[in-house]
Amino acid sequence: MTEDPRPRPEPDDGFRALLTDRSTIRRFELADVPAFAAYRSVPEVARYQSWDTPFGEDQARRLVTGLTTSHPDTPGEWYQFAITETSSGRLLGDLAACPEHDHRLARIGFTLAPHAQGRGFASEAVTALLDYLFRARGKHRVAADCDPRNLARSRCSNGSGCAARPTI
Repeated sequence: MTEDPRPRPEPDDGFRALLTDRSTIRRFELADVPAFAAYRSVPEVARYQSWDTPFGEDQARRLVTGLTTSHPDTPGEWYQFAITETSSGRLLGDLAACPEHDHRLARIGFTLAPHAQGRGFASEAVTALLDYLFRARGKHRVAADCDPRNLARSRCSNGSGCAARPTI
């Protein structure tokens, strides 16, 4: 097998924020830890996710602290972005992106706090993240895993331009 001759993009160490009409997608800050731990501890929020509840502040702090030394678009590494309401600065949830080792491909996921669900924030944030990945980072394909029982997430992904593919 031959090596891909195209240059590999470097991780985005200059990333600051993405803006939508109502929200800001930015790097996590230590001040986000209490709100991050709180919504990730809600059983209904964690139901279709990979973590167990409760999601304690120590666990949240470790994750956020680890993000301070990593950057978006690092191949093979998930990067969590904070989603905040621009007008208030309130943490609404998080987005995650993981570029594959084939730098043209990536996977994404998202989680919203209960107070932000059903208000269009997820669709806005996912659309902004997809725009960033395709336009700024040169991705060719982005996949979002979704538990088929999570109907709200399926609607959001489809509304952001994602096509559902059957899984076995």
